[in-house]
Amino acid sequence: MNIRARTAFLTALSMSNYSEFGLIVGVVAMKSGLISSEWLVAIALMMSGSFLLSAPLNRNAHKIFNRFKTTLLRLNREELVVDAKLVDFSDARFVVIGLGSLGLPAFQFLRYTYGNSVLGLDFNADRVKTMSEAGERVQPADATDPLLWDNASTDKLEVVFLAMSDYEANLNAIREIMRLPHRKFKIGAVVHYDDQRMELEKMGVEYVYCYKDRLGKEFAQSYFEK
Repeated sequence: MNIRARTAFLTALSMSNYSEFGLIVGVVAMKSGLISSEWLVAIALMMSGSFLLSAPLNRNAHKIFNRFKTTLLRLNREELVVDAKLVDFSDARFVVIGLGSLGLPAFQFLRYTYGNSVLGLDFNADRVKTMSEAGERVQPADATDPLLWDNASTDKLEVVFLAMSDYEANLNAIREIMRLPHRKFKIGAVVHYDDQRMELEKMGVEYVYCYKDRLGKEFAQSYFEK
């Protein structure tokens, strides 16, 4: 399959550790008398060591790619690749990234209020296809991809709402946005915990919504509003 260098790089890092399936095979082999218990210990140590090595690499995968981006992008082939479709921001004023349980209600509210000036982005191609067929303005995209923001036309953009369920994904997307020179639009992001809120505020995120802090308050408030 013809994919971009970035996709290949991130995939390679995620698969750089030994699978625990190897340990299961080792146990079966030992019980069958094919290997001794010493070999099983060696396999367990190698597997544990691979996890220790791959964990920091995967956590900093986007930073590593950005550092060596110029060199890695030379590996891209010239023909069209399956994950190289550019996102059309065009006249979007608001962009909601992540159309799950948090992002979808936000997207629907903004669409109801501001109409077609709202764009939704999600990594889930099936979700995007379903929403597109229903007439929604949505596109597939990886918000952690630096090329997405390097090629985005953000002149009319006012706010980007990051509502992905994975905090690390939101964090990596924010890092890519922060690289943009002369950024005029604001960033809103969802977090689950107060320490995450503090981290994003230190990075300069204009609005941070701490979901779990507000959940209980809104639950009680909704009772009295009935």
